[in-house]
Amino acid sequence: PVDLIKAMNHIIRRYKIMQPLQMKVARKELSVEERTIQIKAKVLELPSVFSMFELCKEEDLHVVIVTFLSVLDLLRQGFFDCEVVDDEIYLKRGVRYGK
Repeated sequence: PVDLIKAMNHIIRRYKIMQPLQMKVARKELSVEERTIQIKAKVLELPSVFSMFELCKEEDLHVVIVTFLSVLDLLRQGFFDCEVVDDEIYLKRGVRYGK
């Protein structure tokens, strides 16, 4: 768990570096359940092992946080296995995807 929190902090720092200082905010509320459905569909387009950053790139901070919460829930349900390497979260399709 500590490794996941450390890695998530790394993702947020990377996000802040990549985003412009001034931006127009037009936020659409996104629930964990909605994001979970989106992630399940997107994972099928990704390699069997991928960085969590692949799920977050080009998203705003709100979506990054909701993505992290969704991934935690999907880990709990067995959809993913997780490994943290050098502050990067790597996900692998779990038994619920048939690996």
